[in-house]
Amino acid sequence: MDQAGFLRRLEAERLVSIIRGIGEEEAAEAGQALVDAGIGVIEVAFSWPGARGVLRALGRLAEKGAVLGAGTVTDESTLEAALQAGARFIVTPHLAPRVIRACVARGIPAIPGAFSPTEVMQGFSLGACAVKVFPASALGPGYVRALLGPYPGLRLVPTGGIGPANAADYLAAGAFAVGVGAGLFPEEGGWPGAAVVGERAAELVRKVTRFRAAAAAGRSWPAPTNREAQRGGCTP
Repeated sequence: MDQAGFLRRLEAERLVSIIRGIGEEEAAEAGQALVDAGIGVIEVAFSWPGARGVLRALGRLAEKGAVLGAGTVTDESTLEAALQAGARFIVTPHLAPRVIRACVARGIPAIPGAFSPTEVMQGFSLGACAVKVFPASALGPGYVRALLGPYPGLRLVPTGGIGPANAADYLAAGAFAVGVGAGLFPEEGGWPGAAVVGERAAELVRKVTRFRAAAAAGRSWPAPTNREAQRGGCTP
């Protein structure tokens, strides 16, 4: 998938689900639950040894139209491993110029992590198709809105502390899409089961669908009312 095609897909769904820390069997079940709920852009975090196997296990979903990518890609060796496992887009946790340039040279969509305005603009100057704002929970949707003030039109993908309770608030602030990890897969308590993941994913899609309907009708979206809502009730 080229950059233009990836961006069209991401704009259509506005969501990136992030899978980390579970085995191949669980990931296959989770991936199917995500797709069934309407989330077809799936990132596998390469911050743990089993990531390549998980990405391969999800390969059958790509045959059905899902777009699979790799996250936490910090160097070129991890990039090569991710691509060999089937990644079609790459996400880094920080600005990783060598990784981004390698992706751009090969026509692979790259989304580097950044936080400050300087880092965000550096990411785009390197050729990124979008920039991941992380950790988004540190300052909430208002920070995304503030970033877009002097830089309207930037494709920002806030990630960290986002879930069904606040995903639409980030979109209302101007985010191009949001990344959701712990909001679907809590880091405490172990594997919750595919049914629970599916329920959370469906709730997330419903909230985003409601936001899009409100935006299309010209209605404002309610702002977060407390710190828990801003953080989505979960950790980054």
